[in-house]
Amino acid sequence: MAIARFSPPEDWEDWTTVVLGVWAAASPWLLQLSDPAAMENMVAVGFLVLVGEVFTFYTPRIWEKWINIALGAWLVVSSWLLGLSDSRATANAIIVGALLIAVGCYEMWKERMERQGRSG
Repeated sequence: MAIARFSPPEDWEDWTTVVLGVWAAASPWLLQLSDPAAMENMVAVGFLVLVGEVFTFYTPRIWEKWINIALGAWLVVSSWLLGLSDSRATANAIIVGALLIAVGCYEMWKERMERQGRSG
């Protein structure tokens, strides 16, 4: 059985995802949000993004990108589903969510282009 080896992220996309995860987890305090639902939501999503990214430091997998896209989509719609009362919380969730979706989609597109380049 092969042992996974740690390899720090080399691409800007991975670092961007790490920063987005850290921001999501820390933003409730940095923005001084008062809505408990917004706080719990952002911390949970930030934690999940960071955990997913740490796993890809050991074994890069496409599922991590799909998870980030799903978490980003959740952040975008959660503002309404959770009925967030703080406009800063709503804006933060939508912006972070949209960026997670964009970076995840870009990473998948980039990998597809690289595979096509190798095979063609």
